[in-house]
Amino acid sequence: MGEHMRFIIDPGTLTINQPVGYNTTVELDPYDAVLTINHPKTFHGVITDENLGPPAGIPEGTTIDLVGLAKHAASWSYNNDLLAIFNAHGRVIDTVRTTGGYQIDEVATAGGNVYATNGIANLNNMTRTLLPTHT
Repeated sequence: MGEHMRFIIDPGTLTINQPVGYNTTVELDPYDAVLTINHPKTFHGVITDENLGPPAGIPEGTTIDLVGLAKHAASWSYNNDLLAIFNAHGRVIDTVRTTGGYQIDEVATAGGNVYATNGIANLNNMTRTLLPTHT
């Protein structure tokens, strides 16, 4: 996807199947938006909350689906607007940039994917394993 592009999920689902440049922004609606990134290692854009003002964070149910990372995912961290997924050896296997008060409280694996959310509303019917925070 080209530079300086903006995508808005309001609410609904967006699946990204191709590389995304650093100047691409994906805005998530505050209710039940799902962003599926089929090739997380080639996603260099930024994910933001549609409501950029207070309160910080996004309402429950908004989810980022990182396809194919579950096999190696062992833990996660979220600091300074950067979600990092780590393998069992403590090495970063993927990162996702966010901004605008985006908040991630839980990261889980299910069906081969890694799901990051501030609530698990979209995962309620899935068998999932919560990942621990990286220490």
